[in-house]
Amino acid sequence: MIIGRIKKRFQERASEWFCAAVTLSFGATLLHPSETFTSPAYRAFEWPGEFWTGVIVAAVGFTWLIGLIVNGARQKVTSTIRMVCAFMGALVFGMLGIGFLGAYFINGVLSTGVGHYLLDSVLVLYTLYHIAADKRENG
Repeated sequence: MIIGRIKKRFQERASEWFCAAVTLSFGATLLHPSETFTSPAYRAFEWPGEFWTGVIVAAVGFTWLIGLIVNGARQKVTSTIRMVCAFMGALVFGMLGIGFLGAYFINGVLSTGVGHYLLDSVLVLYTLYHIAADKRENG
């Protein structure tokens, strides 16, 4: 019964699951010991540093995924958690997209990160809209 509800909600929220997984994946990648922040595209994230940015972003992605699992099993529980995580995800992806665009103006090298992260941000905003609609309907 519970697995059936999670499966049904997964189908309804596939884009949200994708965004949460990408958020977790990005944070986990930053936790790898290699130097990711060598590009000027990551300047917005310099103040907490690569490790703490990874911890924060991975925690948001993990929390978002847990919220989706719980919400799939119990409908009225986690929409606020999902909204906060989606908002933070939109901020992270938007900052990355703008950072890669800024890096282009600094070093003249256009990266696929511009379109990728800006479109990820748009997708997260789309899911945020639907999370808010879900919250209005179900509490």
